[in-house]
Amino acid sequence: MQIKNIKYILIILILLLNSKEVISQNKYWENIDGIYGGFLFSVETYKNYIYCAGYGGVFGSTDIGESWTNIGLRNLFIYKLKITSDYIFAISPQSCFRCRLNDTSWTKVLDGDFNDLAVKDSMIFISSSYGFYRSKDSGNKWERLVPDTNYYYTLQTFITSNNNLIVSASGDYSSEIFISKDMGDNWITSSKGIRLKNIVEYDNILYASEDKNSGKIYESTDYGKTWVLLSGSTSPSFYYIQSISIDKATIYVGTNKGIFISNDQGRSWESINNGLTSKDVFSINTDGSNIFCTTFNGLYQYSKTNLNWTKKSNGINNVTISSLSKIDNKLLIGTSGSGLLMYANNKFKQLSENQNQMYIVDLKVHNNNIYFLSGHSIDNYYN
Repeated sequence: MQIKNIKYILIILILLLNSKEVISQNKYWENIDGIYGGFLFSVETYKNYIYCAGYGGVFGSTDIGESWTNIGLRNLFIYKLKITSDYIFAISPQSCFRCRLNDTSWTKVLDGDFNDLAVKDSMIFISSSYGFYRSKDSGNKWERLVPDTNYYYTLQTFITSNNNLIVSASGDYSSEIFISKDMGDNWITSSKGIRLKNIVEYDNILYASEDKNSGKIYESTDYGKTWVLLSGSTSPSFYYIQSISIDKATIYVGTNKGIFISNDQGRSWESINNGLTSKDVFSINTDGSNIFCTTFNGLYQYSKTNLNWTKKSNGINNVTISSLSKIDNKLLIGTSGSGLLMYANNKFKQLSENQNQMYIVDLKVHNNNIYFLSGHSIDNYYN
């Protein structure tokens, strides 16, 4: 039987189903493997390793993303990863954790509501809504630094190639950029009033986006002292830039509407979204040959040879299932971030073409129609 339409409604009266439509009669539970993806927020590359993190902890890959293994912190939301020659550092809204490379044993090194992380050899810098912290010995001992960012929210901490430590911070009434030339002992302030984040560097030039001001790209030619809005920039207006990466003079920006690239220092842009079904991009990184990005629906890889995004989330099974129902003996699965799926004949099928921010809150089946609550609208068909 063909279902004519999957109906999307922002606000509906949830229809009551009879007991035959409710999946609750199983006498035993069986794990169904194969929903790969989920909400991932950070990706880092290091030599031949790739690491990503989000809800469900930290995942690692040794084969360019073909397969993944959970390496710990399964019950936590990990906001950001950074890698040194000896350790992986991960921050959550509650703590900072450390794990040796090629290991799966994590140690909590500092408590706090952390929102950003930067590393340089054995120097570790962490920011939170309570202050700014430094460790000189890879996280064994910590000290609180001046400037006192207690009244600011740190947007980003970044270390330049000439070892300038940059802290971009914003408060309710002002924004400032703090710069230290000696890794945190002494500070100067610059560029008041600009809320910068997503700072990257290429060929001694820094690039950054302006927080809460869609599409604007700034550059600095003096390692962060002054920032200038790119003249004539046609950056992707109306899109919110969530991440920036740069590779051989090509700037990549991840937005809430996909990924865009610029080959002329941000003055013109083109989209590269072929194959990217989840277009809310949180983090971008590259190993020189491939680009990786994290989304609501797992991790994707972009090869510079075939110019196409491919989902590379095999083994990342941290999808949050929000609702279940069935139709014609087929299991319907609503997820938080990965859209609507069907399970039949031991296979999963995506039912929604546009997976961007597909939060399925609830779903019900009535008279062979599927009703579900979601944050965004879609129309689709299936047999």
